[in-house]
Amino acid sequence: SQQHYAAKVIPKHLMNTIHKFEAFLRSEIFILTKCRNENVISFKENLSTSKSIVIIMELCQGGMLR
Repeated sequence: SQQHYAAKVIPKHLMNTIHKFEAFLRSEIFILTKCRNENVISFKENLSTSKSIVIIMELCQGGMLR
């Protein structure tokens, strides 16, 4: 079966312009890697390019969260 994922792309230049953004991003990745619950989006991997950080996560379809 073909898997589909969501990607959250964060431009690296934001890490230099927004106060404590890098620490927040590291914290988000850490929490996603540790959380194992059917009600939480699962983390797959993170990638880094010269211009951005990419967080690959489970794709949730079906509408907006409330």
